[in-house]
This record gives sequence, structure tokens and C-alpha cells, in this order.
Amino acid sequence: PFEVGNSFNAGLHIAPGVAADVTITAHLYPLDGSAVIEKKIEGKANSAGIFAPATGAFTFDAAGEYVIDYEVRYTDSDKRLWAGSLRSAGVIASPNGELIAHGQRGVDHVNSMPRPAWYTLSQYAANALARLNIPYYTGDVLWLPDGQEGQLNPTVNVQDKASSYADWLAANQPNYVAADGTAFSQQLTEETLPAVLFPPKDSPYAVGMQPDKAVNRAYSYVSAVSPAVSARQFVQGGTDGGLPFFFDTDDPYNQQNGAGLNGSRPGDYLFLFGGAVVENKDAKLSSAAIYGSLAVVIDPRSDAKGARVYPPYNGQAGGGTGGALLTDNGQPVDMFFHPTAARPGDVLRVGDTLSIAGQVAPTLPSQVNVTIIAPDGSVSKQFSGIANAIGYFYDPANDFKLETPGVWTVNIQVQHNGLTSVGAIEPPPPTGGVLGTGDGHFNVYVLPETSDALDWNDNRSVFDIPPALPYNFRFGLPQGWTNVQIYHTLSIPGQVLEQGLLRPAGTTLSFQYSPPILGKLFPNIENGEQGAGPSAGDTFTLTIVMTGTDSNGQSQIRSRTFTIAFDRLFTFG
Repeated sequence: PFEVGNSFNAGLHIAPGVAADVTITAHLYPLDGSAVIEKKIEGKANSAGIFAPATGAFTFDAAGEYVIDYEVRYTDSDKRLWAGSLRSAGVIASPNGELIAHGQRGVDHVNSMPRPAWYTLSQYAANALARLNIPYYTGDVLWLPDGQEGQLNPTVNVQDKASSYADWLAANQPNYVAADGTAFSQQLTEETLPAVLFPPKDSPYAVGMQPDKAVNRAYSYVSAVSPAVSARQFVQGGTDGGLPFFFDTDDPYNQQNGAGLNGSRPGDYLFLFGGAVVENKDAKLSSAAIYGSLAVVIDPRSDAKGARVYPPYNGQAGGGTGGALLTDNGQPVDMFFHPTAARPGDVLRVGDTLSIAGQVAPTLPSQVNVTIIAPDGSVSKQFSGIANAIGYFYDPANDFKLETPGVWTVNIQVQHNGLTSVGAIEPPPPTGGVLGTGDGHFNVYVLPETSDALDWNDNRSVFDIPPALPYNFRFGLPQGWTNVQIYHTLSIPGQVLEQGLLRPAGTTLSFQYSPPILGKLFPNIENGEQGAGPSAGDTFTLTIVMTGTDSNGQSQIRSRTFTIAFDRLFTFG
């Protein structure tokens, strides 16, 4: 979700990496009833499958709703068509709107009075069915147990700052009862007003029979997404319980690429985004609000605290503490930045645009500090900014055209100095970087406009590999090169697994990709022993880059990117 004044970043990554034709079509639906706005962005991804257009960013100028469609198409040398598509939808909110979007207090179907916004399940409702609601407050964190018992119920409600909506509900729907049995009076007290469609007061028909006559046009958007897959995305206009929306972490997520045989695993995380729209002429209300929180998957066998919801940052703003979000290379993590434009290991070309965009976790308006270092070691660009209300960060004014080939370094650091759901942060502020980088640094590799691909020991572009066994990559150093430096980045969509320099053995380089070892080091990665096909495990991206000086004394750089979809390897040069 976005706020009025936010900018849309049109960049995307295609897996496997190919120079596909890209079409992005956005439709914006203003709340004021004015004409639908269409934005279309077209272009071509580079040879590594990265689409970073120099133009196309636009600003959301009015509160309302949006639908964005992505389509990519590529025809290979054998005339085979590769295609992919994606749709996203959500809410554009005014920062000064009349409504505040919330999740749900307490645990589903546990009707204590009042229901808490923060709790440890074993203390609050030890014998309850562990169907956890998404956190009530934006920015809060849910520690969600792995397995079928760790169920998640995504529900978005609203708080009415001006009381016009609350007054209308009290006058027209005083007997409303939520699907979990909560009476309207309790919802009013807890500031969890329903964002649902209501018919005229005396109508004998349900609103589904006459939707055009709904006097209260209200509904919510929910997007529970990881960096790799969409766990749930839907628009909800009623909560009568007829259609279940909950899911558990063992959900196969419709067998999306990278979903994993058993869905999410301990160490994985989900961004829980939401938005609410309420249009009610009688209440003189037309408003939209956005919401964001974070769920981290835990192992209930080793996490002593178990299922819980707490404010972020280990209690630095007061209140209880749920502990660190997760661990990264053995170190506790209280916040991090997930890049969605330039990512670790990206291969770009001279003339491409470098953009920095992404999502802060926890989902709060935190400060993002960026330093971009050119191949010669000089600071090429440095900037800071504040993410939006749910942690989205992008400013097109910071985009710039890459003009020098070589290995660029990006350093992204985040810190939170402001408010949380329980108050202001006590110094020193919590900080973080990009997961897996250690200190927030990662490399982006920039090639000349035209260059040869890095040769390796196989000439196939698509073939099967054993998912549970190590696989060895071998490369020859380019003939006549001196001062050779070899870089690599191995990552999954939400985390860097390895990066840095590699040493050749004479004139060859060997690199071993080992799912069994990676599965031991990172509990959120499948070890490859079960399943088949691209949905059975994480999608890995491996980039190998060599720099050096050729026999003519000219600086050179070559790269090759591999996409490993569990038991299938792709590389198109």
C-alpha cells in the first residue's frame, strides 16, 4: 500500500534472467470519483533479467485504490516463448485521513474483554486454537509457529478518528456481531470497527443480493507476502465466516515457484499489508487507510516464548519484548531492509538506471541511509530519507544513470528514531541492514553496453541437476588477463547467503553449490531431499563476476548468472 505523495518504482527482476519484453499497466481509482487514471510502462529487461527503466516512475497524487498488472515475454533461440504475469492491488491513503487501519486484537474466537494488542499465547490463551490474528498496530510483530497449528487469520479493521463512521454504525447497525462473536459495543470500545458492506437499514435482502444498493461501501485489502511468494491476497467485503481466510505456515501457497514443499520455514518472514476503504454518504465519509506489520516464523520446539505479538525493537520504547526478529549469521536482528529495486548481485549495464527502493522491517516510517561507491572507491552518491507509514521507501530523485563499468558497492543502513505502538524509542536507536550482508554492504556488477559472457564448463542453458547433492561450477580465466579478481553473490529472494571474493586454482575457478550445507546453515532453506519441481524449494541466484586487465592493457569485466529452481538450472549468459 501507498500514501499520497509516494512514488511507484517500476523496476522488477525476472527469474530466470532473460532480456524479456516488459509491460506494466497501472490503473488508479481516485476516491473522489474522478476518472480512472491509467499509467503504462513498457521496455526491455537487460540480459540478466533486470528491468530498471530510466523513466516510468510516477507519484500517487490522490487517495484511492490501485491495480497494477505486470507481464513479461521472452522468445529464446529455439523459438520457445517464456512468459510470466503478476497482479497487485491495494490502497492509496491520505496521511491525514479520517480512518486508521488496524489488524485484530487478541486471538481468533477468544472473546476476553478487552482483547489485548500484545500477548504471549501461553499466558493469554494457553488452551485456545492457535489461530492468531495479524497484529493490531502497524509496525508490531507476530512470532508465528511453524506447522499446521500456527494458523494466521488476516483481518483488517478501522479506527474512526472523527467518529462519523462510528456514529453511523451505532445508529444503523447496533446489533452487528463479527464472525468471531464479538458484539458491536466491544468493537467500538476496542476501536476495531468493521470495514464491510452494509445494505439499507430496513432492507430484507443481504448486501450480496443488491450490492449496488449498499449504503456503506466498505471493504479491506489483505496481502500476506514474502520476498518469494504471495501467501494470501484478497479483497474482503464481509466477515460472516462463510469463506475462511486463515492459513498456516505449512500451506503450499498454490505451488508457486520458490514456495517450498511445506510452505514457510523457521527463519522465513511475511510482510502483512492491508488497507481499508470506507465510502458512506450518510456519514459524509470517503476515506482510505493503510496497514503493515511483520510475521516471523519460529520453531515452536526451540523458541521458548512461543507464539506472541509485541511491539518491535526489544522493548526500546517500553512495553513488553518479544525478542529479536530473527538471527542472521548467528547475530540477533531487530530491524532490516529488504531491497526491491537494486538487489545484491544484480548485473546491470552502462546506461542502465540504478534505483534504491524497498521495504523496512518492522513496518514503520524509519530512516534509510544509502551510500553508493563507484568502482574506483569514490562515493558516487549518498542520501537519506524516511520510509512511508508502513515502511515503503523510494524516491526517484535518487535514481542515476550508470556510466562506469566495474564492481559498485551499495551500503544500506536503517534506523528508527520515531514512535512505535507504545511510544518513542529510547536512544540509541535500533539499526539494521540488508539480511545476509553483515554490515549492509553488497555488490552490484556493471558491464559495458556490450560484452562477452563468462565462459564455464557447460554449454547448456537449461538442464536438470540433483537437488540434494552438491553441484560444482567450473570456469576458466579469460586468456591473457592479469590482475584477475573474482566476485560472487549467492542469494535467495529475501536474503544473501554468500558474497565476496573467490580464489582461483591456477587458471580455473571451482565453486560448489551445496543444498545440504546451506540447509544446515540456514533453517529456512530446504535441503533438497524431498520434492521435485520449482515449487519444492527456494529459488537461488548465483552470480560469478571476473574483472581484470586484458593483453592490451584495457580493464575488463565479465559475468554469468545462474538461476537454480530447486532441481533445474538456468543460465542464458
